[in-house]
Amino acid sequence: MIPNHQRENYERSDHLIHVIKHLQAAAYEMVGNLEIIPEHRGLMDTVLAMLDVADEKISALEHARQLEWVGLGGKNETLSESDLNKARGD
Repeated sequence: MIPNHQRENYERSDHLIHVIKHLQAAAYEMVGNLEIIPEHRGLMDTVLAMLDVADEKISALEHARQLEWVGLGGKNETLSESDLNKARGD
């Protein structure tokens, strides 16, 4: 069983990931609005590149958090057998 404080810590950081994803969605919407103004094309390309990097980092973070959860004793249906063993220290 996972102690309450560890579960709460996990849920708190999970909430922050959720908030970051909403910020990303807002940034994508902003880029869509910039698209109609030709002189902002360079800025739009820069923001899109930054969002691509952020997507990669969030994916890596989510994967690491899944490993952490399993390492604490939680269950996960999406990790590979190799990842599950790694997370459990097997």
